[in-house]
Amino acid sequence: MKRSFVLFTVLLVLVAFTDIHAAGRKDKKKKDTEKVEKLSKYDKLFKGKKVDTKKGFMTLHLVNGKIYFELPVSLLGREFLLGSKIVETSDVGSGTVGLMGTRPKHFAFSLQDSTLMMCEISRNGQLPLYSDSSEEGVQEAIRMNSIHPLINSFPVLAYNADSTAIVFDMTDFLVGHDEDMTPFSSGKRTQEYGRAGIAPEFKKDLSYVVSTKAFEDNVSVVSCLGYWFDLVMGGQYVISKSEPLTAKVNRTFMLLPEHPTMRPRLADPRVGISTSACENMTTKVDRSVERHYMERWDIQPADVEAYRQGKLTEPVKPIVFYLDPNFPKAWRAHVAQGVLDWNKAFEAIGFKNAIQVKDYPTNEPEFDPDNMKYNTIRYVPTGVVTMMKDAAWVDPRNGEIRNASLFLFHDLLKWNNIQRFVQTSQVDEGARHLKLSDELQGESIRAAVRHEIGHTLGLINNMAGSAAIPTDSLRSASYTQKYGITASVMDNIGFNYVAQPEDKGVALVPQLGTYDYYVIKVAYQPVFGVNTPEEENKVVAGWIAEKAGDPMYRFAPEQYLLTTFDPSGLSYDLGDDAIKASAYGLKNLKYIMEHMNEWMDEEDRDYNYRNDMYRFIVAQVKGYLFNVYRNIGSFYLNEAFVGDPNPTLTVVPKEVQRASLKFVIEQLKDLRWLDQEEVIKNLSFNGSQAMKILKSYVVKEKNVITDLYQTKRISLTYHRDPNSYSPKEYIEDLYELVFEPTKRGRALTDEERVMQAEFISNVRNDVDINGRVRWFGQYYATEADVNAGLDEELEEESAQEPEHQVFGHRWVVENIAADNQKHLWYSVYDKIKELLKKQRYTGDAQTRAHYDYLLFLMTRSWKDMPKI
Repeated sequence: MKRSFVLFTVLLVLVAFTDIHAAGRKDKKKKDTEKVEKLSKYDKLFKGKKVDTKKGFMTLHLVNGKIYFELPVSLLGREFLLGSKIVETSDVGSGTVGLMGTRPKHFAFSLQDSTLMMCEISRNGQLPLYSDSSEEGVQEAIRMNSIHPLINSFPVLAYNADSTAIVFDMTDFLVGHDEDMTPFSSGKRTQEYGRAGIAPEFKKDLSYVVSTKAFEDNVSVVSCLGYWFDLVMGGQYVISKSEPLTAKVNRTFMLLPEHPTMRPRLADPRVGISTSACENMTTKVDRSVERHYMERWDIQPADVEAYRQGKLTEPVKPIVFYLDPNFPKAWRAHVAQGVLDWNKAFEAIGFKNAIQVKDYPTNEPEFDPDNMKYNTIRYVPTGVVTMMKDAAWVDPRNGEIRNASLFLFHDLLKWNNIQRFVQTSQVDEGARHLKLSDELQGESIRAAVRHEIGHTLGLINNMAGSAAIPTDSLRSASYTQKYGITASVMDNIGFNYVAQPEDKGVALVPQLGTYDYYVIKVAYQPVFGVNTPEEENKVVAGWIAEKAGDPMYRFAPEQYLLTTFDPSGLSYDLGDDAIKASAYGLKNLKYIMEHMNEWMDEEDRDYNYRNDMYRFIVAQVKGYLFNVYRNIGSFYLNEAFVGDPNPTLTVVPKEVQRASLKFVIEQLKDLRWLDQEEVIKNLSFNGSQAMKILKSYVVKEKNVITDLYQTKRISLTYHRDPNSYSPKEYIEDLYELVFEPTKRGRALTDEERVMQAEFISNVRNDVDINGRVRWFGQYYATEADVNAGLDEELEEESAQEPEHQVFGHRWVVENIAADNQKHLWYSVYDKIKELLKKQRYTGDAQTRAHYDYLLFLMTRSWKDMPKI
């Protein structure tokens, strides 16, 4: 009985304990459930996970390979920039470390229900619309027709604890391919195959997030992106297939100021400053009007009162460039000095230390050369002969330059060496070496940087700079030391190729010129006491008007080669007289050819250097001839306002055109020095370069640009000025120059026989004597936006002048004029026949056989002529 009672008691205790334990488990489960239910969406994203969080104006969370952004609600609608720069790459030939291959995205975020939308604010090539009209209807119409396009969307995953920030996933966006943030850019791989194209295939499985950074006004994410790509030439020839490429890229999100602080300055086409444009739907005149703002940095004096008293004053925000520590040591000082040279121009308008060069800081945690916030000058270890400016971003609201960087490629050394040799070795013994001295190479690097930094300041090429200098003054030591060899380093020039071997102390390298000081004043000198861009423009336009007509202050924009009509605005020309400058240049090249072996035998044992130099000597000859040839059928073009002394358009004087034709023909007949056996016998085998150049002027299939038998340009200039060189005079002069040795009865050279045979062929085909029509005609361009208007069927007696305002390239000079000169060519053809009959037995045996052949061709032409 007692035992049973004990067992019963134990059993009751066990049951009670079991019930209590079960109840405890239920309570715990209930509490855990309540605890789970209380976790917010925000907590669920990060709770219990390894999270790398960086806090700045946005907070970034890196969680298990995913990147989450935390955007403050207060920043909805604010404007951002998003730039992409390569940090590391497996193929420098397909993309350059530090380069922002495309302009940054300019965007803003907006919230639509539970989705965050990314909308694009501005895009390169699209003009923002606005109106100075106060009418509500006009403003509403502009708003309706210029909303910002949506370019991406992101689901809202959560809000933070106090709902002041939105969390969204940016992984696919930042670890994916976007053409606006591509790591591919122009490099050695594309250039060495004649600008081949790259067809990339993004590999998601080879891509991931690397790291993040966050600061007060920008955040950055570095992603590793994997690709396979094809290298394709001409859109159809595959050079390489499925090549792997891995690139680490830094994507920087930069918050822009809510309101721009710099007052925009209206642009003027009479000076070479790049512009940001917008289109004004104004009612003040009967048309919409494009408004152009100068692109410039915000340079304002820190001490306005001191500045107004004429004291040198530092700017509030100087332009700071950070110099890559990886530059070869011999480059560094010269690169920095090329940048700082521009401070002379800023000092002339009252600023000191406006431009600064600093080493990469080692004690600033925010500094990152791959962050688009910083302006850098980078070294690129690749065999590409170039240097380039980064794809900078300019605030379209006021034209303020926000960032700019510069890249120097290693084989800039090669380009400097080549240029110094073919242009200055006749006068400078230091240029006669495989390796330039540190002094000469440094001087050349400094000059190249000086030009490119001008672009980062907002300046564009001024092709008229060199034409302001009297040609013979380029041989004067006193003149060139004072004024330099060009009025502007923004001209595309090399070195002083006019200087002769006997000229001592002559400047050979371009320095900041008169125009450079002037253009910095126009862009950057503050104007006080005004409140609007229009009021300021009256002052700035006055500065420009003061200098109008003075060639030292003249600006000429770049011209596309096939629509080049201004011979005073060419690349790599010097002086105000192309005939004289080219004569000096050719004389120097002959001197260089005569002494090349003497100078190079000790250093160039395998002839590799001379192989390179010879090719560039040939190219230099072509350039000298083209600079003169372009005088024929051309205009001097100016951007002119009412009251300016220079007219918009002036035909090149008749005597200059006539002398230019004579010079070109005489040189084409006398290029045999270019084929000197002593020089070329040990070089790579090639045909006669002298004959190749000759044929580029006289053989139709080879001379789209340099066509001695095309009279359209002459017809256009004669149409604009009946006192200028006429097509009749040109054709007669060409005939006299080509057949002058026949009239004299002397034996012909090979070059003269080619000229005469091609004269007969071209004239015969042009005037259709034998019923044949050339299947090819002169063409100038196929792109619609670079159209020279040279239609063989168009013979309208009209011509379209250039656009009045040219803020960059001179796009179009439309060449439509009466060019019915077949009767003139026909009369010359008949004249040639009579001359050949008279002189067919003069000269040597080859000359007589040549005349017999020409007469055979002409007789056949007459025989086959259609009967009427």
